[in-house]
Amino acid sequence: SVTGYLDLLNQQTTTPEERAVYAKIAYKKSRDLEALLETLFDISKLDLSLKTTEQTTVDVHQLLLQLLEEMYPLISRVNARIDQQILSPLSVVGNGKELARVFENLLSNALRYGDLRQPIEVSAFRRDEKIVIQITNAGPMIQAADVPYLFDMFYTVDQVRNMPTKQTGLGLFIAKTIVERHEGTIDLKQAAGQI
Repeated sequence: SVTGYLDLLNQQTTTPEERAVYAKIAYKKSRDLEALLETLFDISKLDLSLKTTEQTTVDVHQLLLQLLEEMYPLISRVNARIDQQILSPLSVVGNGKELARVFENLLSNALRYGDLRQPIEVSAFRRDEKIVIQITNAGPMIQAADVPYLFDMFYTVDQVRNMPTKQTGLGLFIAKTIVERHEGTIDLKQAAGQI
């Protein structure tokens, strides 16, 4: 579509108004493509560094608080509210940057697709030998047929496919890849009005 609109720009029969519209569309499509390429590059880095990722002791409590602080401009811009119950101490051996990417992807999804009239809940606690991190938001139920595929590469549900901004269907795939590399699990649980 980018090259198609650029071809239209080169035609002598187009009006200045049409050229302005075509240029705007081509620019938007090129930005979408740029975002997709960056995400695919991130995925390739994950695959290539599967065995060589640098791991240290990560303070999950501090990591989540820092991420919420860094995301404050976005949270504020959409008038969202975050309720957090992040217990301390919580630490794991892992890659802090990769784990931050997981939580950022999940929070971004909650901000993008959730019903922001209700607060987003972020909780972290220890259950036996495991650390459990939950991000809960209100919103439309995801169809049962979509649930098994949510973490697949490029998969998007109908309400996302129909959004005006193009979504790649890679955020949850990246989150799952990173979590599994850290010998963890990630899943979706739905309750009435929450995802």
